[in-house]
Amino acid sequence: MSLSFAFILDPFDALDFAADTSFHLMAECQGRGHSVFAIEASDLTIEGATPAGRAVRVEMDPERGWVPHGAAEAMPLGDFDCIFMRKEPPVDLSYIYYTYILELAPPSTFVINDPRGLRDANEKLYTLHFPELIPETLVARNKAELMAFMEQVGGAMIIKPLGDFGGHDVFVCRSGDSNLGAILDGVTARGQQLIMAQRYLPEVTTEGDKRILLLDGEPLGAFLRRPSPGDHRANISAGGTAEPAEVTEADRALCAALKGPLADDGLYFVGIDVIGGLITEINVTCPAGVYEIDQFNGVNSASPVIAFCEAMEAACKAASPSSA
Repeated sequence: MSLSFAFILDPFDALDFAADTSFHLMAECQGRGHSVFAIEASDLTIEGATPAGRAVRVEMDPERGWVPHGAAEAMPLGDFDCIFMRKEPPVDLSYIYYTYILELAPPSTFVINDPRGLRDANEKLYTLHFPELIPETLVARNKAELMAFMEQVGGAMIIKPLGDFGGHDVFVCRSGDSNLGAILDGVTARGQQLIMAQRYLPEVTTEGDKRILLLDGEPLGAFLRRPSPGDHRANISAGGTAEPAEVTEADRALCAALKGPLADDGLYFVGIDVIGGLITEINVTCPAGVYEIDQFNGVNSASPVIAFCEAMEAACKAASPSSA
């Protein structure tokens, strides 16, 4: 059965067709005979109690990227069988409002990931539900507390803002660095903003930062990211390089520990970052890595994702009051 899929995205001209996970998911939808629509997140609206978005139907073309069919038109979100929320952070007030709009979609429409889960699961703070799986961590904004924590964990820590992504404003802080006070002032907005500090894991330079994609709590695949020379950030967008990686038994144990809580929160398609066997982040807003996993392993990891959505959409339809 042909379904209609809507993808909530960042501004279209900011997306990279070749490597963007959203495009590969969209191409898989098209290959399975489904209709594909794109909606910029800023074009979500509510009229009365009806959520809608200015949607344009698109065709995925391997040479030209995506090709729009006609102009964008306002469409109720209930017109779609499945909606992917693929807006990148920052998770700011606008992002929160988008989740409220998506939450108004009728129960017959499957939304991935669940809007409530996206609101509740800050990609940094959500890791604190699993203290045995993460490095020593402090969330604070007081400079003295952060400096004391750094000494407690051996004189080196990573600090990062709570709502951003892609390595933005992520710093390694070390004892004796004359810039330490200025860095902490900057990232905490002079003590006004909470940040996360974690024990620095030197394995990021020797072993790399492993990204594992999970579907319904099960690993789809993995790849390794290594920092570029002179940098501590392994994010591809920050200049890191990608390498093949296997999903190990230790990785599967991490995924198994997350599976139940993720399902409870409606977080079906996520990515986890693992350094030295410890989880540093759980990416739920716009997990990436399909392109890299497919390139390294000769697989089509978008296929099981869309098959999962087809099954969930059928279950939503069967359970919705209108089908009774």
